[in-house]
Amino acid sequence: MKHFLVLTFAIVAAFCFNTCYGVNFTHGSIGPYDKLLYHEFVKLPAKPNQMVSKNITYPPLGIRPSSIRLISAVRAFDLSKDKVYGSGFASITRGGPKTTFLGLCLKSFRNLGLNFAVEVWGN
Repeated sequence: MKHFLVLTFAIVAAFCFNTCYGVNFTHGSIGPYDKLLYHEFVKLPAKPNQMVSKNITYPPLGIRPSSIRLISAVRAFDLSKDKVYGSGFASITRGGPKTTFLGLCLKSFRNLGLNFAVEVWGN
């Protein structure tokens, strides 16, 4: 019984590890009255034996504070050709849904480049 639980846990952990990477990142939900506030394509080449990263901030420089809106959803689509593992992952570093600012970090896996489309939705 003890070995069965350990084996079951190992299979579930391996399944979660394989499904967490190479999929699209979505945080929050898009409502019927939300608008696309920000959109960016991120494509960076690979570096040998290194990880490539890019930090995205919203609102970008040059937007006046009076035009800043509340964020309702953040989406990052992995556009790489490898659909099993993808090219990397996205994580929110500051802010996010229900705030007016966002810090998003995109990181690639070692020896791979980045190929993401990032969307910020709000009202």
